[in-house]
Amino acid sequence: MKMTILSALAAFTLAHGAHAIEVNGGTVELGYSSLIDITSLSSTKFTGGMEVGITRAFALQFDLGFFKSNSNGKTGRNTAMHAIYHVNDTTSLGAFASNDSVLGGNITYYGVEGGFEFTGFDAEVYLAAVDDSGVSGTLLGLNLHHRFDNNFGITGKIDHTSLGGGVDLTLFSVGVDYSLTPSSMLYAEIGSLEASVLGLSASQSFVGVGARINFGAARGVTFKRRGFLDLLPGL
Repeated sequence: MKMTILSALAAFTLAHGAHAIEVNGGTVELGYSSLIDITSLSSTKFTGGMEVGITRAFALQFDLGFFKSNSNGKTGRNTAMHAIYHVNDTTSLGAFASNDSVLGGNITYYGVEGGFEFTGFDAEVYLAAVDDSGVSGTLLGLNLHHRFDNNFGITGKIDHTSLGGGVDLTLFSVGVDYSLTPSSMLYAEIGSLEASVLGLSASQSFVGVGARINFGAARGVTFKRRGFLDLLPGL
């Protein structure tokens, strides 16, 4: 039902703003991550996104990502759609639906998000719920990025997932990025994935590297990807 409502809203917006439709921007990214203590566990991802402007204030963003575990060859796919309202040049609000397909199963998330710019910082927050395929729970996260000059930036983020059955996952990471050109960059990150299942806890440190190219708008698309697969580095 929620996916139907979101799709209907998108169709309504497209129908009433067709004369103004244009591509605001897009992005493609290739990334690699590995656990530090178990280097045999690594994964590769290839993702992309495109944002279509309906009016000056309203836009739709579409994401597609492919993930592969290098240890066992298993693959996964993430798709997402965002309905975005640009409040002004520094604030954007959105609602999204995201689906993860992995190991023959599918999980769909629905949530809200916000993006803000202030004094050299970019901040992004989101909150999502899942009640699908026998899985229920919540996801929430915060991403904070600061650019020191035209080339170097630093990112800090935290994501937390709480699922029914006593499963909790928390990901912390810090990273740096270097812009090769105004539209392309390299990045690296280091972080920790902490898991708690039925009161038993464990943590694993990880590293990640990648490259990103933006098209159109300087940031490519407004919001980052949403999904469970991005919370499992190296797996």
